[in-house]
Amino acid sequence: MNYRRGWICVFLFTLTLINYTDRMALSVSAKPIAAEFGLSSVEMGYLLSSFLWAYVLCLIPVGLLVDRLGSKTVNAAGIALWSVATVCTGFAPSYLVMLLTRMVMGMSESTNWPASNRVIREWFPASELGLVNGIFGAGAASGLPTMHLTMERLASGAGDQRFAWQRGDTFSVPFWTRFEHAAADAQLFSMSDEPLMRFSRFYRFQAD
Repeated sequence: MNYRRGWICVFLFTLTLINYTDRMALSVSAKPIAAEFGLSSVEMGYLLSSFLWAYVLCLIPVGLLVDRLGSKTVNAAGIALWSVATVCTGFAPSYLVMLLTRMVMGMSESTNWPASNRVIREWFPASELGLVNGIFGAGAASGLPTMHLTMERLASGAGDQRFAWQRGDTFSVPFWTRFEHAAADAQLFSMSDEPLMRFSRFYRFQAD
């Protein structure tokens, strides 16, 4: 695997790690949120599952957008929107507002799998697909332990679990800004979609 494709692996792993850390962060603050808003167990269940309602409904439309607009555009839009939605969740003044921000998170985080799988299809030869998919999947599997290690520590240190959530998620914004500059410098996504597809087909032909 060359240097350029190695950086793409770093991008895929870290993107998926942050994605899964974000979506699970609500569980750390579930008890104080229920107490603050006076939520029943049923209402808390709606709040915890609202992310998945939007996520599942948006997967197919987002896949169509990836085919139309490309993985870079869709991933960038998803990262920006879910970062804002997650921070806004920490500031939500009511149950309904928080429900809405969680659904927006689900919509925006549904960009990860369709866009990342297209990146894998276009940039990696058949001989490297097992390794790349393993790295990509490891990002998802690392999300839960990372969330517990970081968010619970922030929550206990801040004394306010909702404030800790706001503070903990904002790191994704500067990280992706810096990574986009690094990706541009390395010209990771400088080719148009059609040359990328030809590039991928050539490598598959060589590997087979």
